[in-house]
Amino acid sequence: MEGQIQVNIIQWFLDNLQVLAPWFLVSQPDVGVIFRFGKVLKVVQPGFHWRIPFVDHIEECSSVVDFMLLPIQTVETKDNQAICFSLRIGYIIDDPVAHFTQITDFSEGVESIVQIEAGQRVREFNYSELKDVEKNVEVKDLLNFLTRTLTAKVKEWGVKIIIVGFNDWAHVRSPIRLFGVRSE
Repeated sequence: MEGQIQVNIIQWFLDNLQVLAPWFLVSQPDVGVIFRFGKVLKVVQPGFHWRIPFVDHIEECSSVVDFMLLPIQTVETKDNQAICFSLRIGYIIDDPVAHFTQITDFSEGVESIVQIEAGQRVREFNYSELKDVEKNVEVKDLLNFLTRTLTAKVKEWGVKIIIVGFNDWAHVRSPIRLFGVRSE
């Protein structure tokens, strides 16, 4: 029994060594933000850094372009046709302090904004205008508009949207009536 207690203590120490250690490593290509007593102390680049255990808290985020696939949403077009689509966005975190202090859940925030903005814009088109997504100039303008709009909306979160593109696109031939706001 005594041997098991010693093993448990050693295991606990090894599991919590990272919490107790006065150092930390920021991986490449990340950046780190050190919070001391909950306030931003400084931003650190990749490498070895010192900290005060239990006083300093470190958050890391990527400093290179990342992509997010958003869930499929169904929207009714101007001519009452149901379409399903999903978007993929490319973004980069250009202000890690704002990224950790201005929003609780970045993914959920972006998802909400994109679904609102994309849904409103797609409702302005007829289905026939949206059929050939890759070749339609108006749809490309829609994607450029979404990129500009999203960049403006998420700037305060320390993020820059690089690109917005359709990932999936389908016409829904279901008799089920869609619920939601329709633009007239």
